Amino acid sequence: MCNGNVKFKQKQHEVQAEPGRTKVADKVAYLMGLYAAELLKVLCYPRVQVGNEYVTKGQTPQRKELQKLENRVRDLENELEAEQKRGCKAMKGVHKYEKKIKKSIHPSPVFQGEEEKKNVTRLQDLVNKLQLNVKGYKWQCEEVTEEQTSINMAKFRKVQHELEAAEERADIAESQLNELRARSRDIVGKVE
Repeated sequence: MCNGNVKFKQKQHEVQAEPGRTKVADKVAYLMGLYAAELLKVLCYPRVQVGNEYVTKGQTPQRKELQKLENRVRDLENELEAEQKRGCKAMKGVHKYEKKIKKSIHPSPVFQGEEEKKNVTRLQDLVNKLQLNVKGYKWQCEEVTEEQTSINMAKFRKVQHELEAAEERADIAESQLNELRARSRDIVGKVE
């Protein structure tokens, strides 16, 4: 891209451009009565008006909201995965303690058995809580996905309905145009 003698080059792996030489940009900005930094910012990162706000990537507010929801879903999935890993660790701990109970030979087996039972019970409670958290996260993910799907389907139906109405109006306008052309030919034929 070139604006006067200001040259821009494309960044690697990106769509955005970056300015080449800034001395020429300084001169161009001076001639335009602007600051060079503002001129380069406007040229490299154009802003587009979408509704009542300006955005740099041309995203609609609905697209922004969709991205926020997708990020939230990813975060919930990451939390779900972390909770599942903790649940697996807790189950391993339970199995480990069960093996120790079976293998241990201690002078006071009654006292040690009671303490290990408490530990196993505590670990089992932890596993149950983690499983409830996992179910809750799954439910939240499904709910967000279903809600987004229904919103998108409603938008699609609305746009489809508007398209059908526009096609119908276009057909009516075309038929009226053809009638007017036929009448004008008749009138021109009668005049001659």
